[in-house]
Amino acid sequence: MSKDLIITQQNTINKQAAIKKAWSIIRAFIFIEISFVLIYPLLYTLSVAFRPPAQLNDPVVVWIPKNLTLSNITEVWDFIEFPKLIVNTITIDVVSAILQTAICCIIAYGFARFRFKERSFLFALVIVTIVLPPQIVSIANFIQYKTMGILDTPLAFYLPAITGNGIRSGLFIFIYRQFFVNMPADLEDAAYIDGCGPFKTFLKIMLPNAMGAVTIVFLFSIVWYWNDTFYSGMYLQDLQTISTALETLKSNLSVMLPGIQADQFTISCYMQAGVILTIAPVLILYIALQKYFTESIVRTGLVG
Repeated sequence: MSKDLIITQQNTINKQAAIKKAWSIIRAFIFIEISFVLIYPLLYTLSVAFRPPAQLNDPVVVWIPKNLTLSNITEVWDFIEFPKLIVNTITIDVVSAILQTAICCIIAYGFARFRFKERSFLFALVIVTIVLPPQIVSIANFIQYKTMGILDTPLAFYLPAITGNGIRSGLFIFIYRQFFVNMPADLEDAAYIDGCGPFKTFLKIMLPNAMGAVTIVFLFSIVWYWNDTFYSGMYLQDLQTISTALETLKSNLSVMLPGIQADQFTISCYMQAGVILTIAPVLILYIALQKYFTESIVRTGLVG
């Protein structure tokens, strides 16, 4: 091998190594930027929520308070009656998410595995609900629920969930359908040969194999119902959930707190404390189910 060829190969190797190193630096920079955008609001919320209001205007205190306090959390806890809100939220949002997860799974299985008249047309309507703004049908739904007498009751959320029209139901049906379409038909054929009917085949064979998709849909459904203020503010008056209480917290604090207690620094600390109380249950749920959530995404192929 000639000396020139060796030099050329070495230059090529050095060039590839330099490109690889440069790309690693670029990826690290992009990752840091994205992390900052995502983490900065949470860090700010934590810093202010556990900070005495007097330190919010202190130029010396930027991120780390001189001393931590739980008074903001405890006072907002009592002010919004947090235990009562948790019960309302679980009764309305969590139950609705469970119903929606089950119903969307059944509907999607029907679209994926059974051939019937107008199947394509009906599934096209499901896709339309994904892009259709909820404001288009909200007035009609409000009038209908008022006529039925179910406003300000959990039924205003249970009924859409049971009929496959809950929050983001179209997206969940689509996720389930794509999962069932990719499952081998041999599983069902073997079940039919053993004497199982369609419903028993779904419960005994298909559903256990679809637990990855069920986990994803359930967690997404929980988050969307938990964070909802549009439907909750429209259908519920006396019943409040955590998200609607947070939405009205600032105005309620300005009215209810007398005199100097209603200054902007106190309200800012209370607002961030309310954010902590709102997101804490969802974060705890995600941390508890993180392993199953990650495995489910990999199995269902959503990352591709």
